[in-house]
Amino acid sequence: MVPCGIIMKRLSLILLISIVAVGCASNTLYQWGQYEDFLYQRYLKPGKITPQQEITALEAHLEKTYAKELLPPPGLHAHLGYLYLSEGQQNRAVEHFHIEKKLFPESSTFINGLIKRINQ
Repeated sequence: MVPCGIIMKRLSLILLISIVAVGCASNTLYQWGQYEDFLYQRYLKPGKITPQQEITALEAHLEKTYAKELLPPPGLHAHLGYLYLSEGQQNRAVEHFHIEKKLFPESSTFINGLIKRINQ
């Protein structure tokens, strides 16, 4: 018969290994791609990447994300709308603002305010 202390140690070890394995899983709710890197470069290293380069990369990321039937992260469409707006493409900007609002209804108040300012 195996002593109770050894059984508890084995169970503890199995539990610990299980927790570590679950913590290492890379399945995330949103597909971030290079979005965070672009934000970092835009705000902490201005001028390193042009808005058009960022637009091209983010649009490509969105195509891949939607092709896999996954979700982009919150704020990506709003950021893309901002980039289009900075390039003078108001219609594309508003289009992405509406997509952001549809995907993340909690952003409606903010997005509606942006669209209202654009239309003034």
